[in-house]
This record gives sequence, C-alpha cells and structure tokens, in this order.
Amino acid sequence: MFNKHWILGWVLAASIASLAASGFCDQPSANGVDYFLFTRTAIHDQMDGKDAATILVPAGWTIRANIYWRYDPFYPATSMIVVYKPNGAECLATYPMLRFNDGIRQAAMYTASAAGPAASEHMAEIYADGQYYLGAEIRPRATSPLQYFTDYLVPRFRPELKGATIVSTEDEPALAQAALAQYGNTLNMTAKVSRIHTVYQINGVDVEEDFIVTLMYLPLPGNTVGWSGNAISYRAPKGHLAMMMPILRMIQTSLQINLPWFNDVEQAQTIMQQITANAMDQAMIRSQIISHCQDQISQMVQETFLNRDKAVQQANDDWDTLLRDLQVVPDPVHPGHHYRVPIGYSHMYVSNDGGHVIVSNSSTFNPASVGSGYTAIGGAE
Repeated sequence: MFNKHWILGWVLAASIASLAASGFCDQPSANGVDYFLFTRTAIHDQMDGKDAATILVPAGWTIRANIYWRYDPFYPATSMIVVYKPNGAECLATYPMLRFNDGIRQAAMYTASAAGPAASEHMAEIYADGQYYLGAEIRPRATSPLQYFTDYLVPRFRPELKGATIVSTEDEPALAQAALAQYGNTLNMTAKVSRIHTVYQINGVDVEEDFIVTLMYLPLPGNTVGWSGNAISYRAPKGHLAMMMPILRMIQTSLQINLPWFNDVEQAQTIMQQITANAMDQAMIRSQIISHCQDQISQMVQETFLNRDKAVQQANDDWDTLLRDLQVVPDPVHPGHHYRVPIGYSHMYVSNDGGHVIVSNSSTFNPASVGSGYTAIGGAE
C-alpha cells in the first residue's frame, strides 16, 4: 500500500538553487584531522513547523536542507539535503524522488476519440508532457539510470555538471533487488540501479563523484506506467573517494525520521486522497491540509512508522552487505539502539547524551581531547 511505503522514497538534499549559487560544495582541501566528530542535527520543516528528522553531521561541515510539500496524494512530501565540507570537495547529496506517469495521454486520447478528433486533441493538451496526473508528472519513462541522470538529474538539480566526464556506468542488480524489497516486492514492480562515476574540476581542482541512480516502474491500469527516479551522490577529491565513502555512507544511514512529523505526512496523504486534484487551487490545498493535521498519533500511524523503520534498516543492511563499508555496533549508552560506523575505524565513541559520535583510526587518539563524557562503542578501545 502507498501509505505504508511512501516515506521509503522520501529523499533529502539541500536547496540546489542556493547551493549552485555558492558552487554547490566549494573548493577541495585536505581533511587535516585524525578523527571525525559527528553531531546529531535536526532537519526542520518550516511549513509543518516540526523537526522532520535528524542526521549526523561531521564537525566543521555544513548541512542545507529543505522540505517541499506538493499536491501528490501518494507522496505528499519530498525534500533535498546536502551535507558538505566548506572549502572542500567532500559532499553527500541525496536528491528528491520524482514521480512520473507514462501513457496517460495516449489512454485519454483513445478514450476521447469516440467523441471525435477534437475531443482527442483536447485530451492531448490536458495531458501534455509536463502536466500532472494524480501528482505524477507526465513524461515518457527513462529507459536507463544513465538517461535519467542526463535528462532529469543534471538539468534540474546539477546543471554545473553538464560538462562533466562520465567515466563509467555500472549496473547494480543487487541494489535493484534491495530497492524492490524496500517496497515489499510489489507485484509487477521492477527496478534498475546504476552507479555513474563522474570526474570534473572545481576551481581547477580535480574531483570525482559517484551517483547511485534508482529507477522504479509499476504497470498501471489503461496501459500506463508509473515510474520514479531518485539518486544519491558521494563526492571527494580525485583519488580520495574510496577512502571517504564509509564516512559519507555513515552520514547517509544516520537519518532518523521523527514520528510526530511522520504522523502529519500520513494524515496529509489521507486527506489528499479524499480530495479531487482540481477541486481548488493546489497551493491553498497544501496549506489548508497541513494546518488541519492533528498532533494525536494513532496506533495505525505508529505501526506504519515502525514498519517503515524496519524496511529502511533492512535496506541499509542490504547496502552494507553489498558495499562492505559499514558495520552495525550496539550503543552502550542507550540499550536497544545501534550505530552504523565505518569498517576499519578502530576507535569509536558516543557521548553520554547520544548527541555526538567520534570515529578515529589513530592509535594515539584520546576522546578526552575532544571533550568529556564519551563511552567506547563497538570494537573501540
């Protein structure tokens, strides 16, 4: 069911327009420290007035996050986040999930053709490319992640990459299977995932960035196809991406959705499904719907939230197994909780308030040099 799985496609990245104006993630530089100190940082939804989620951000790094509400009865909220190092190339970006419909124009024209050519032409105008049907943008389906990257992701979110060199494109069938599992292996749903490796320059400095692009397809009634695209990218100075990947992936997998915000989105989705899409101005609809969300959390929403969390953790497990870059370690301060930390880092610590995490590979590192109140986790000494 959509209301159970919509949040699985919920993606975070930063306001690409403002990032593009500042050079996306500025100029590369060396790390210069022998440890990473992470702080759990809130992502605030200005329209809803609540914190939507929290994520671990390395000290000295910057996060830019915006959440966008849209009139989509199946996926009403999407967002964008970038976590990056100022004056450095190191950057994690996850992009909004875009939802599309392919075939609705042809289906509508065929149905209207019984009333004559004029009626058919009218349907062609109503359902032209770029219009929306039940919250989905009308576009021909992208046949490959590379096509989605070049035709949608770059022009809409990363126009500065138009001249970047695509070094390689590798299909990731195991990640495609993990994506299908995230959606409960919905009948007839298919997926394609590719890793696209790019190189380019920032202010004369060579950088490399890997994009993991996922396409999902679901046949719908009337010979139409619902399809979606989303992506995550990881960037570092050229030659350093493999070394930085575990840190960037730790940031990615630390995202935790807040239940009160999730409750509002679930209610908004239910209300939107009860409203005819063209009943009134959609901008007004979004504002009114959110204002009518109640703070009381039903048992059904709590169960959906827990099911969502289990599915996300399973997806993270699948990625960890495939990429072999993170390990799960228990939280010694808060029983029942855990952290995903980079494999190979021998010294890991969590603050007693749970708001900070340190990872280091230095045999001489002492957490007291950062502050007091830290406890070793996992294989840390």
